Formats: sequence, structure tokens, C-alpha cells
Amino acid sequence: MQPKNKSFTWYVEHGYYYSGGNKETLEKHKKILQEIQYIDDSILILDDIIDKSQKRNKDLCLYRKIGIGNTIIESKILQTKAIEGMFTLMKKLWTKEENQIKIIQAINNLIKDIYEWEKLQGTTVEEYIKKIKKITWSHIKCGLRIGQLLFNKKPQKEIEEIATSLWVIRQICDDIQDYYPWHHEPFNDFLSEEKRIPEILFENEGWNKNEITILIKNNKLNDARKKVINKKVQKQLKALCDIEYEKIISIKSNFQYGPLLEEYKKIIYQ
Repeated sequence: MQPKNKSFTWYVEHGYYYSGGNKETLEKHKKILQEIQYIDDSILILDDIIDKSQKRNKDLCLYRKIGIGNTIIESKILQTKAIEGMFTLMKKLWTKEENQIKIIQAINNLIKDIYEWEKLQGTTVEEYIKKIKKITWSHIKCGLRIGQLLFNKKPQKEIEEIATSLWVIRQICDDIQDYYPWHHEPFNDFLSEEKRIPEILFENEGWNKNEITILIKNNKLNDARKKVINKKVQKQLKALCDIEYEKIISIKSNFQYGPLLEEYKKIIYQ
């Protein structure tokens, strides 16, 4: 369900390689990594319930097919399978027992904080950025940490600082992508008044939300998007991402963060 370049295991792999892990070694365990990837599926199917989404990847959301109760059960089953997969991988990679404990703690913190995120409110840009950063065990930071622990290396503090800024950039980009037709449910954040970054900036400019709602109902999505993600909003979005990018490049590290960095300028101005 989650694109490869945004998946939990994608970040685990990069943490593993950074620590000196062999790419061919992980390639041998692709099937196990796919099981661990269930962690994303378990989160996404519950997100769809919380967001009242109707479709995911052009298909009906799972809760629309089997009901909310059964979907919650399915989410828990997927989480269990993911953790079982992680235990199998740790055994295959000869991960030390002390690091195995840290890895399972990290996964539990990730799951807990993802849902803490859902409860947090952010009505200003500053509050929203704090909300993003408060989820310290985000996909990126948690995945990179686990990758290092799998190879029995101590997680590096500078990598976690880079991961925090990468997470903020990624979240801003995800918020923008919500306005494009290839998103699983375009304009859902706007219509459900989720108050993510574009909506907050749009409101700050005093634009008319009713006008956008009418355009959406009339299926004039391109016109609606251009009004919300207008030039002034684009400039502010870029400035927010630039702040985080400057933090990343100021950190001394040989970590190759390039593959994890969203091409935010392209996404903002696409």
C-alpha cells in the first residue's frame, strides 16, 4: 500500500547500509522484508477509518468492504506479522539480543506515536511543524535507527537529526500531493478540514474556502488546486522546506540522505 520510497523497510535498509551492511545480504531476505512492511499496511488501513476515506489506490478502503471492527482486527494481525518478520530477520542477521530489545521498543514507539499524531491539533504553521516534530519515532527516524541496530551498530545522533528534518519535508510534500489527481483521494484534507500546511497558509491569506468547495464539487480540481497552492503559498511552502534542508546540510555526517530527500521544489511547483 505504501510506495517503496516512503516505506518503513526502505528506511530500515538505508540505516543498515549506512552501518556497513551488505546490500546482497538484505536482498536474500526480501520475503521477510515484505512481511515487516505490513507495519505500513496496518497503519494505513486505520488511517482510512480516521480520515473517513472512501478509496485507497483506486479501490474501496478495507473498512468499506469488511466493516470497521474487522478492519481493526486485521490491522492488529498485520502488526503481529510484521513483528514476527522482524524477529526472523534479526535472527538471520545475528543481531545481538540487547539490540533486538531496542528494535522492538522502537517499533512499539513508532506505532504509539503515529496515533498520538492523529490526536494532536495544529492551527498555525508553527504548531503544525511542532506537531510533525513531536512524532519523534516517525517512519524515517525509526527505520534508520532499526537498520543500524540490525547491524549491531549504535544509532548515530546526527542521523536522527537529519531524519527529523527529512520527516518534516516529507510531510509537507505529502500535504501538497493531496491536491493532485494521482492521490488516493484528492482534496480529502481540504474537505475534511484537517488543517494541514497548505490549508493553514491558504486561510492565512484570507482566501474564500467556499469558492474552492464549489470548484471541487463541479470537478474543477485543477482550478481549485491553483487557487489553494497559489504562488504566494508556494513561496511559503518552499521557505519552510528550505529551513529544514539547511539544517540537514549543516550537520556533519557521511550519511547519504539523498535517496530519502523529497524533491520538494519539483513537488511544490509541479
